[in-house]
Amino acid sequence: MADAMAEALKGDLVTKADLRAELAETRAGIVRPVAGLIGFQTLAVIGAVVALARSLP
Repeated sequence: MADAMAEALKGDLVTKADLRAELAETRAGIVRPVAGLIGFQTLAVIGAVVALARSLP
């Protein structure tokens, strides 16, 4: 409890704005790779369908 009070008095507390900014950064960092993986998976499925279509008589 004393540590929490000392930290509060120093002003090192995290605000909601800080948390929201960090969350926005994290989201942006996650969305890019996921979108890339979705695009890669889409290309792989299309390639598989084309390969199957060409192999049929």
